[in-house]
Amino acid sequence: MNEVNFCNVEKPVLLQRGYPLVNMVIGLTQRITEQFRLNTDRGFLKHLDVVPIDNAPTTLAQNLPFTLQLGGQNLIQEDQIGFWSVLNQFGRDYKFQIRSKFNDGQIGQITLNGFDVKRPATLNQSAQVIAKYSTPSHERFLKSFKLKYGQGLKRRSYSLIIPGSVLTNTVNEVNFELPRNNGNIIGIALSNNDPIISPLFPNNEIMNTFCDVKIDGVNIVENVNMGYYNIANGRDYYLQPVCINPGSTLTLRTVTTPAMTTTSQLNCDIYFDN
Repeated sequence: MNEVNFCNVEKPVLLQRGYPLVNMVIGLTQRITEQFRLNTDRGFLKHLDVVPIDNAPTTLAQNLPFTLQLGGQNLIQEDQIGFWSVLNQFGRDYKFQIRSKFNDGQIGQITLNGFDVKRPATLNQSAQVIAKYSTPSHERFLKSFKLKYGQGLKRRSYSLIIPGSVLTNTVNEVNFELPRNNGNIIGIALSNNDPIISPLFPNNEIMNTFCDVKIDGVNIVENVNMGYYNIANGRDYYLQPVCINPGSTLTLRTVTTPAMTTTSQLNCDIYFDN
């Protein structure tokens, strides 16, 4: 049976899940540990990534080591959180993320240590852990995945406009029906083209806007900060192979925690098997 068709009849894989932020606040929670738990029903963990939320140069340059632990084992120990910024992409590709296969339900934790004796941190910082999952059928699909040289529709873009607002914790959502007659859908690509550091976004609004992507109500991206997909600076994992049934309902949803008075936009490209 064709691997793409075989994969399409199953529940879409959870490509990425972002966990709640860990917030290091000078004088209050200067050394802080937050736990997270792997999903229990979406396959096995394959990769982990970590990104700081405040990307101001002085904040990234301060001495702020972090340790990432999963299942009682240290995966990253005392690494500088600033090195993991979406702005610091020199030499980064898919091999930079943490390769780590764990079964579902495992407990992990991340620690930000602003009390490091060499040089304590002086500025607040937050970070987000992002988990990426897979399933046996998705692994079979990845082995046969390729972009073809046919003459049909290659990709189609959908957008969610995020209007400026003086309110906090604003939610924006839009639904689309995906095409039924353009062939199999084999991938998505999220993007944002707003500047991470700008007077237009003085409170890290892009990094504090969290994205969900759903297919027929099932999350394939959950609670990942929008800066992770920034087209100029974000992680270089643009095209994400995934099996999606033609005619499915695509939902794009964002939650912006601070007031974001400048209009922004989240884009989602759908790739077809042509």
